[in-house]
Amino acid sequence: MNTHPSFSWSRTIRLALIPGVFAFSAALVPFLGRTVVAQTGFIPSLQALAGLLFLLLVGMSFRFNRRKALLQTLVVGLFWLGVMIGDPVRHPWYQSWTEPMVIIALAVIEVLPEKRIFSLSTAVMLLVLAWLFIVFGFSLRSNLTLPAGGFGFFLVLAALAMIAAAVRFVLQNDRTHAVFFWSVAVFVVSALQVEDLLSASFFKSIFPFGLYSLSVFIALHVYSLLETSYHLAYHDQLTGLPGRRALEEALSHAGEVYCLAMADVDKFKAFNDKHGHDVGDEVLRLVGATLGAVKHGRAFRYGGEEFVLFFPGLSPEEAVLHAEEVRSGLGRYQFALRRPKRLWPWDGKKNRKQTLQVVSDETPSKAKAAIRITMSIGVASRKEGEESTSVLKRADQALYKAKEAGRDRLVQG
Repeated sequence: MNTHPSFSWSRTIRLALIPGVFAFSAALVPFLGRTVVAQTGFIPSLQALAGLLFLLLVGMSFRFNRRKALLQTLVVGLFWLGVMIGDPVRHPWYQSWTEPMVIIALAVIEVLPEKRIFSLSTAVMLLVLAWLFIVFGFSLRSNLTLPAGGFGFFLVLAALAMIAAAVRFVLQNDRTHAVFFWSVAVFVVSALQVEDLLSASFFKSIFPFGLYSLSVFIALHVYSLLETSYHLAYHDQLTGLPGRRALEEALSHAGEVYCLAMADVDKFKAFNDKHGHDVGDEVLRLVGATLGAVKHGRAFRYGGEEFVLFFPGLSPEEAVLHAEEVRSGLGRYQFALRRPKRLWPWDGKKNRKQTLQVVSDETPSKAKAAIRITMSIGVASRKEGEESTSVLKRADQALYKAKEAGRDRLVQG
């Protein structure tokens, strides 16, 4: 039995949908909005928007200590600044040299750990970026002629980066990696547009590809930081379930008919004290994954070892049926505390923490020392005119009765 939520294509598509629709729509604007671009005031408005977005991104990066978004935006910003300064028609070598470097830099920054912004590694990255910008700036200013070409190499790197980003997003299944994939796509598409339109009249009509793509790039990262902060505020980081604040918001829009079930892991404190907090955390993840699969309801972590199941629009009989299904489902499994097998001969036991492993399918002699994880549940349905706090209190009282009656059972309040 897996202690983490199972992979879901619907969740993957949902996470990628919003930044994907935004990035795709933004890519069409240069071709569909030529009349808008031609209007007086478009470029100054875009400059103001890019500046405001950048300031917002800097502030949020420092506030939430997210250096990846800040450094990646600086890389793309310096590239497009160089394009605007360097005149790509006169210096076609510039993009041939810098486009692959931007892709490599974005990938390197992405795989680095998310450490503090004020750190030695961040200072080294900024120094490298500054040095490269100065070198290329000097080359442009001196009208140096370097070998051009290498566009095929950029396409290969771009394809590899996008494939790697897509695979990483599917495996990790979170918002940050989804935004990184679309950010790379935005840069690649914008670079391809400039390559294709260098000699076109539309590009010569000074459509600000650099400023526009940079604005889209920053907006994607701002969206990522906002989504991350929302997730941190409304979701429990250990189990991945929505937290208490999300429950309060859901109950404020619950309607007239609903049921609440308060669930509690039996004897969790004693189990935690005996086996340690690491194993205790695994138990909570296991219970969270089990409750998260409840039918026709939503699971929330209320606090500690307590969880709440919310059944909107269901009758008491239906809510009891679905709550009992997840409670009995958890009780059917038996677990043993084991250390994973050694991967290397010098891997000592001290470095291998104990984990919960299913032993229900083993022989009876081996399963005698198995651990059963059970939970007690109290269910209450909303009465006419009753506040949600009162319903939750009655569910808690029903849970208390289940504990008094011997645990590992469901009681309806």
